[in-house]
Amino acid sequence: MTPVDSLIAEVAAERGWFRLRSADDFIEAWQSFVTECARGYSMSIYEFENDRSVRGMIEELLGDERIARIRQYAEFRRSIDASDTRYRALLQADIHVARPDAPWWERGVPRYGALTWSPTSPICTPSLSRRGDEPVN
Repeated sequence: MTPVDSLIAEVAAERGWFRLRSADDFIEAWQSFVTECARGYSMSIYEFENDRSVRGMIEELLGDERIARIRQYAEFRRSIDASDTRYRALLQADIHVARPDAPWWERGVPRYGALTWSPTSPICTPSLSRRGDEPVN
C-alpha cells in the first residue's frame, strides 16, 4: 500500500467509510458513477444517491491537509478533476434540486436517468430520459 493509500484508508475509516480503502478505489468509484450517468443511470434514485455520495467523501479526502502533503496527492486530484469535468458536462443547465449551499454534485441533475424514477422524485425532471430515448414527459 502506498503512503497516500494508507492515509486515505485511515481518513476514510475515521469518517466511517470502510468499503473503499485506496486512492484507486475512490477514483474508480467516481469514474464508474460518471460513466453510468453518461450511459443513462439505470438504477433507482436510492442507488443513484448512494453511488453519488462517494464524491462527498472524495471532497473530504481532497481537503485533508495530511493527504494534500503527500506526493501522490496531485495525481489523485487530477483523476478526480477529470471525472468532475465529465460529470459537470452531463448535468442539465439551470436545473438544481438541492439546497443552494449543497455541493455542486448534489445540486445537478444528469441529462439521462432511469425511466422508473418517480416523476415526483427530487431528481426527476420532464427532460430526464435514458440516453438515446425521447424526453420523458
